[in-house]
Amino acid sequence: MKKIYVLIGVFVIAVSFYAIYFDLKHGTLPVTSAQTMESTQDKTIDGLKYFELEVHAGDTLLSIIEQNEGTFSKPIHTIILDFQKLNNGISPYELQIGKTYKFPTYKEE
Repeated sequence: MKKIYVLIGVFVIAVSFYAIYFDLKHGTLPVTSAQTMESTQDKTIDGLKYFELEVHAGDTLLSIIEQNEGTFSKPIHTIILDFQKLNNGISPYELQIGKTYKFPTYKEE
């Protein structure tokens, strides 16, 4: 009987580790076409290019920048400061679902 409990325990631990690995590697939040940028035309404020986007559940400043640009071309601290500058000091940690914000873009076209 103890062998069955040990096997079940090992199985549960193995499944847990796989679930954690899969979540870290692939993520579990799907990206839908509704979450793509509404406007492909960048605008500029004080020499800082940006695009506007409505925030959806699961979105973060970094996930949106990564979806837009593919990689981070600037340090994260710079991205956060630029976001705050574009949005009158609003912290990227306080994004609200359904609101539209200005996100900096660093793409060279």
